[in-house]
Amino acid sequence: MRWCALKDFVVAGFVGGFVTEYSLSSGSGLQDIATLQWHEPALEAAGIRADQLPEIHAPTDTMPLKPQVAKAVGLPDGLPVVLGGGDGPLANLGVGAVSPGVAALSLGTSGALRVTRDRPGVDDRCRTFSYAMGGGLWVIGGAVSNGAVVAQWAAESFGVDVADLLDEAAAVPAGANGLMALPYLLGERAPWWEPGLTGSFVGLRRSHGRAEMTCAMVEGVAQQLALVRDAVADAGAEVRAVRATGGGFRSRVWADAIAAALDIDLELAEGSGVRARRGAAGVAGAR
Repeated sequence: MRWCALKDFVVAGFVGGFVTEYSLSSGSGLQDIATLQWHEPALEAAGIRADQLPEIHAPTDTMPLKPQVAKAVGLPDGLPVVLGGGDGPLANLGVGAVSPGVAALSLGTSGALRVTRDRPGVDDRCRTFSYAMGGGLWVIGGAVSNGAVVAQWAAESFGVDVADLLDEAAAVPAGANGLMALPYLLGERAPWWEPGLTGSFVGLRRSHGRAEMTCAMVEGVAQQLALVRDAVADAGAEVRAVRATGGGFRSRVWADAIAAALDIDLELAEGSGVRARRGAAGVAGAR
């Protein structure tokens, strides 16, 4: 039996080799951050062997396209396939969040905040992840399970269009008229790493309606991202600027709530998918 990430499985179909790269292997919890090779004590704890895992390469490394694949799609034999990286680190590269103090923040169904720096590390409470990008760069950050999905859940529950509901929420004063929400509909990842967490409303009154409830949930997600930012700062990666991407920002209420929670202006960029692809192109060009 062998184990790999989904991207590694796809790459194996193109090149015939069982390989991975730093940004995925370092996110597995099985890699030694000092040597960038599989960490034997972690493998022993997981009950697997190094020969069951892919060979680790740099994201800029290439392998030749398999002749049968090249023939099937009409490409030259031996065309180099760049291994690339994970979507999060590539999004940082794509938005230019590779300088000290500049964070990339994405908001889709879930959300994440990541900062790039020149060394690995987590905070002393292990609240953040630390992914290698190659070239001596590391991404420090955390992902939250509950992003724009909370507004989608509210819209489905109230039987209204999500865009209309967010417009209603945008008209509610900051603080949702005294209503607070713990938006843990899907448990939570950073910084708690507690899949069993559940959501709740605090201070709910008869005067509150769907607009206040949605506003409170949006603000709850924003506060969760602020907690991730605080954990990143405790890991030694200060956040002075934020470049934000993702479909959630189609509604201004998200940008306003997150900017207020972080107490920092957001620079809104293109969609995260576009930026991740731009980052992948950058990796390919740097090989």
